[in-house]
Amino acid sequence: MHIGLQIPSFKYPGGTAVIRPKLKEIVTTAEAAGFYSLWVMDHYYQIKGMFGEAYTDPMLEAYATLGYFAGLTEKAYLGVLITGVIYRHPAVLMKMVNTVDILSGGRAYFGIGAA
Repeated sequence: MHIGLQIPSFKYPGGTAVIRPKLKEIVTTAEAAGFYSLWVMDHYYQIKGMFGEAYTDPMLEAYATLGYFAGLTEKAYLGVLITGVIYRHPAVLMKMVNTVDILSGGRAYFGIGAA
């Protein structure tokens, strides 16, 4: 069995200025602890009511975030908790996924579904 870590929120005390170092801490600690995969959501806005969050809370673009994770990790697989099919042009989406896969050394997962 493999255990993955989902990062459902990017809201941290200190605001957006601390997102980058906080994600670095979370991702590197998770990989060192042996988590097999790291996951983020593909939403334009945070889901209202989820984890007490509101629409105005930070929600990073999923594949750009995975690109950041790829640079911080060596082993953990990287994925989006289902990519919204209508959010991006198909050619652009495949270019984004392929880029993460190449730069991560083949560690990208891809799942797509209705938005």
